[in-house]
Amino acid sequence: MTLVAVTKTKPVEDLLHAFAAGVRHFGENRVQEAEAKFPSLPAGAVRHLIGPIQSNKANRAARVADVVQTVDSADLARRLDRAAAQAGKRLPVLLEVNAGGEATKAGVAAAEAPALAETVRSLASLDLRGLMAIPPPGETRPHFAALRSLALSLGLPELSIGMSDDFEEAVEEGRRSSGSAPRSSGRADVARAGALRRGRAPLLPSRRCARGTTGPASGSSPRPAGSGCRR
Repeated sequence: MTLVAVTKTKPVEDLLHAFAAGVRHFGENRVQEAEAKFPSLPAGAVRHLIGPIQSNKANRAARVADVVQTVDSADLARRLDRAAAQAGKRLPVLLEVNAGGEATKAGVAAAEAPALAETVRSLASLDLRGLMAIPPPGETRPHFAALRSLALSLGLPELSIGMSDDFEEAVEEGRRSSGSAPRSSGRADVARAGALRRGRAPLLPSRRCARGTTGPASGSSPRPAGSGCRR
């Protein structure tokens, strides 16, 4: 299991404290905030963008992030691909799936995910790793299971699915992936958290709202977990 610390609105000093405590994955929702903080992170930090990306910010997103978890259209994918090529990098990405078909949420419809995955796989400067989703509040486990099945059908090894209220279910769904299924990322391969803890001492102000991800389906030892803020 991997922890992604959701650091939106947090000062750089908090990120550095978290890094000193062992956190290596950091997530920001907005490109502008990522640009302000990510360059200050030490070597070894992995920088995730976990919020919607406007097409006119794709170039900046590809340059500042190590992972983009919210690819939801072919147009955005192509823009990220061009920007990554210009930056001389191969950018790991996840497809954001609108698991509940909610009009207020971003993400590609599950039925359209295979076509988008095919497009992304054709782009040389993008590395398609998995799927991400934020299910509707309430009974999220069926959405997690459906996303896991979709990832399996697409041959994708990662999921990013959990938040504070359903973090345990997200991790458990990732464990079910052991062997043939994908690993999960918090949103279930990475646990996203806004209140990081080492022992019992909070390193970031406690605000209920975590993203969880389970690391490789087998053989991974868990990293510290926490809670953070729902976007």
